[in-house]
Amino acid sequence: MQLTQKLRKQIRDEIKNEPFCIVEINISESKVSWRVIPMLKPGKQIKKETVIPDEFFRQIEEKIKNKANCIIEIKIHEGRPSTCRVIPPFKTVLER
Repeated sequence: MQLTQKLRKQIRDEIKNEPFCIVEINISESKVSWRVIPMLKPGKQIKKETVIPDEFFRQIEEKIKNKANCIIEIKIHEGRPSTCRVIPPFKTVLER
């Protein structure tokens, strides 16, 4: 499974003003959907743009290369390295 440049750009654009958030990428055999769950309290000042490096996307692709259906959860936390985990399908955020 490859994360296209278009998808990477969309995710980067969506999170650049979200220093604390979870990006959930849902991969099924036919399509890829994703959403950003902000975790920042309203009114908090943003110090700088959030950036996900290409190397991080490559690591994600390595983790999911043999999976047709899965959810990738990326936690972005300003000042710390982003973390990623691959969740088997059919679990939603509420079920975790």
